Amino acid sequence: MPPRTVAAPPPPEICTDQQPDIVFFDFDSDLPTGGASQTIDFVAGNAERCGWNSYRVVGHTDRAGSNLYNGGLSMRRAQAIADLMVGKGIECGAMTITAEGETNPRVPTADGIRSPENRRVEITVSK
Repeated sequence: MPPRTVAAPPPPEICTDQQPDIVFFDFDSDLPTGGASQTIDFVAGNAERCGWNSYRVVGHTDRAGSNLYNGGLSMRRAQAIADLMVGKGIECGAMTITAEGETNPRVPTADGIRSPENRRVEITVSK
């Protein structure tokens, strides 16, 4: 009689592909707010268990300030989060780090409007 094959249990619900995480920032700052460490700990702590091997780190700003300034600020924000992720053991080569400035707001606003929801870095994971 052949040996029985037992299927591996499904991955935990937290292991869904492309799960987004968001880190927010204060106005005109590239220093993440207090929740950043929890987000980074979650991603790094579940990477191996979930089989995540690719990370997209995208910086954003609100619509206050010039397009040029906001492009640079959003990249500094993305790089700050990527640096924290590397510090927690995620390989830099597994990350794509980009900046969208004010071009992709989470909450649409008029130009020049400060919006805390738009000052963010989005982290997306995939297998």
